[in-house]
Amino acid sequence: MRVRVYDNLDSLPPAFLALLGEAGRRSFYLSRPWFANLAETATEPGATLRIHAIDNDGDALGLIVLRAEPDDGRTGRRIVSHTNYFSMLFAPILAEKAGDGAIVFDALARSLAEEKPRIELVRLGTMDPTTPAFGSLAASFRSNGFIVQTFFHFGNWYEKTDGLSFDDFMVRRPSALRNTIRRKGKKLASKHSVAYNLFTGEPDLDRGIAAYRAVYAKSWKEPEHFGRFTEGLIRI
Repeated sequence: MRVRVYDNLDSLPPAFLALLGEAGRRSFYLSRPWFANLAETATEPGATLRIHAIDNDGDALGLIVLRAEPDDGRTGRRIVSHTNYFSMLFAPILAEKAGDGAIVFDALARSLAEEKPRIELVRLGTMDPTTPAFGSLAASFRSNGFIVQTFFHFGNWYEKTDGLSFDDFMVRRPSALRNTIRRKGKKLASKHSVAYNLFTGEPDLDRGIAAYRAVYAKSWKEPEHFGRFTEGLIRI
């Protein structure tokens, strides 16, 4: 079993890029475009990408997209998942033949434990604790000498809307909410000339992004810490 570390997505061998492509079809938050935009627009200065790719005699078994945080002189070396507060999901990416990932995770944890100078902290956020990979990954780190602490990060609330029309969606809303929308809509229409524009790509995308920026600047929101992230997300 071999673990190789790459510092950018473009340098990954084809077999691992294929794994990343399969993961992206399952979840946008595990896709190459998502990770690339995060690296380009929403990473703190001094942080570097670390993509750990695990293979057995050239057979790609799994990879995990991590990041080395800059050493602040107090906490030592830190390796974290390539995520931040925009991320909704993170997971190691496994080939089907890797099963629950135990052999992949053991190789990963062992390679991290053997690094010099020593890594003081490995932090993996936004993971789903109900998946088999979660427990298997924790067990592998423990068996390789790490002290493992799990923690609650955040919850996701969502509604499945597949095949649901907007009218059907609105019917399910509380009557108080529907009345508020109706009342506010009438007020808006009486005071302003309102038009709705849907931007789906070029050539109008720049105009749509400019409109988004203008509205955001006039809103109650604080400026984004990573101001380029949203534009990059829209474009991908």
